[in-house]
Amino acid sequence: MLTAAVVSYDAVSRAALAKCLQETGLVRQVLECTDSPDSHPALIHALPEVVLLDLSPTDPGPQFEVASFLHRLSPSIRIVACSALEEPDAPLLMRAMRFGVREFLHKPTQVSLLREVLIRFEQERGTVSTPGPRKLIAVMGAKGGVGATTIAVNLSVQLAQISRKRVTLLDFARPLGFAGLMLDLRPKFSVRDAAQNAERMDTHLFDGLLTQHKSGLALLGGIADPNEWSNIPLSAIPRIAEIAQSHSDYVIMDVGVNCPAEWAEMLSGARHVLMVSEAHVTSLWAVERQVTALVARNVDASLLRLVINRWHRRDDAVLKSIEQRTKRNVFLRLPNNFIKVNDAVNNGTPLADNHDNAIVSRLRDFATELTGASVPPRRTGLGNLFSSNSSR
Repeated sequence: MLTAAVVSYDAVSRAALAKCLQETGLVRQVLECTDSPDSHPALIHALPEVVLLDLSPTDPGPQFEVASFLHRLSPSIRIVACSALEEPDAPLLMRAMRFGVREFLHKPTQVSLLREVLIRFEQERGTVSTPGPRKLIAVMGAKGGVGATTIAVNLSVQLAQISRKRVTLLDFARPLGFAGLMLDLRPKFSVRDAAQNAERMDTHLFDGLLTQHKSGLALLGGIADPNEWSNIPLSAIPRIAEIAQSHSDYVIMDVGVNCPAEWAEMLSGARHVLMVSEAHVTSLWAVERQVTALVARNVDASLLRLVINRWHRRDDAVLKSIEQRTKRNVFLRLPNNFIKVNDAVNNGTPLADNHDNAIVSRLRDFATELTGASVPPRRTGLGNLFSSNSSR
């Protein structure tokens, strides 16, 4: 049973919300307070686990001041904003998050919805649980321009369509994120918003930052202004990835072309780290150095998978040379099809899933393998990238 409080500017609304809390059957004590600073001593004494914050339709400033006080008092307090608005607009939502609000409910508040919030809180309170099965697939470019974002986007779409489960794409590419453009989406929120609220983030608020795609995929948008990264603490990114894994069944992360030291542990917790390259000297030279750098930061080398994008059969000689030098195998070859890829990118649509599109076929096979489908995928182009050649 939880202890709760209702903070409201209106006595009638305050009583109605208190009654709603009691009717959930999950609350043993309800403190009713005004939104005046005079209520602070009572809140300190009661130290409620859940607070319903009744937002004024004209000026929620006093209520947000109480929320700020509560968040400073104890960040673990679950603050639920109750508003007559059907859906809060973006500025109000972001303002509420900055003051520690964790949930939004519409008034008049339904007991069943409030009960769901309280049950979710009881399940989540403490810390965000460490995910069991590894859900994270990181996609990293050996260098710029090799098509890592294209692969991340289209793998995510295939995974969403095959699994019919929650699939989230995190656009962490620097300095700019292009995943939204490739999906013809205009996200209201981005990595910046998630990072600024990482300490108070939970799965419910994280869900509110996502933009839905018609394929079933959800996107956390990337950065549209390269200067914004200077205001984003890199240490907040692993926290966002952790919450994404608690929220979703599969998480695809576009890492970009650089893995800061703060992200190394996050990559070590991934199921696969796809290193995307082309089969020419500069890209393959970059692959070797990227892998060396990741291993030096204690990223498990067994997680790394080399993906050759824009592959031609004539590339096999140079790839064989790389395999011999590194004693590792290429994991996935994606054929070159400039016209189809270029059209898809320009139109903001995923690659068409049809019989003559070998790129989609390869990614679909990989997505099928990730979901553990009972029907074995075609093995064309798939192998264990960083297993030794002797294991064949």
